[in-house]
Amino acid sequence: MNTLEIIREMRADPALAEELRAVVLDEELRRLPESLRELVEVSKRHEQRLDGIDAHLVSLDRSVAELVEVTKAHEQSLAELVEVSKRHDAHLVSLDRSVAELVEVSKRHDEHLVALDRRVGRLTGSDFEAQWCKKAPAYLGSRGFRKVRYVEVADVADLADGLFDDEARDDLLAADGVHSAVSKADGKSVYVVCEVSSRIHRDDVSRALRRAGHIARLGEAEGVACVAGASIDDLAAAEAETAGVIVVTPAAWAGYEDLEEDTS
Repeated sequence: MNTLEIIREMRADPALAEELRAVVLDEELRRLPESLRELVEVSKRHEQRLDGIDAHLVSLDRSVAELVEVTKAHEQSLAELVEVSKRHDAHLVSLDRSVAELVEVSKRHDEHLVALDRRVGRLTGSDFEAQWCKKAPAYLGSRGFRKVRYVEVADVADLADGLFDDEARDDLLAADGVHSAVSKADGKSVYVVCEVSSRIHRDDVSRALRRAGHIARLGEAEGVACVAGASIDDLAAAEAETAGVIVVTPAAWAGYEDLEEDTS
């Protein structure tokens, strides 16, 4: 039987073909198709896993791309915030400058107001002194004196010539007002030395006492200390009462009691 006949027999009889295959092929060769099928199955599973990985990678790429866009948006927002902050800082610097300028203007206004208060105080004090010199007879008349006469500064200077102490002489000439008078109680001649202020303080009382003392040192007449003003503080009032200093607070001056400029 030749080869062609054997092939025809195998095709006609599958059992014969299997017996011939067992004779011709060893065990490993017979199992090769099954191994190939298994390899194909494994390859298919690997392809499926690779497809899943590819899908995850595509999704990851999209997520990364979205994250990049979000980051860019955040960077843009941050840049805008920085610009807004810079503008705010510039506004704050400008506001600080404006506030500083306003403070300086306010200080200058305060200085002008203080200077104005001082001018008004001096003018008021000068007006009080003029009124005192003119109306002293009325004010002192109710305090137990008559024949009240204003003593001109030149006459006070002549009177002070008897003081050998130049400092005392100058101090007496600096008095706001000196009047000669006669005491109603005993008829003695006196000189009333008065200090005039918008508001009477202890210094005014002390000056009036000291300057009246200069008159007493001359030996010609008694020196009487007097203070006059729109009002008097409590310490000055207590000291004046203790020292016997005459206090005059005319009702017409009461509207200026807040002015405290010392006019001596």
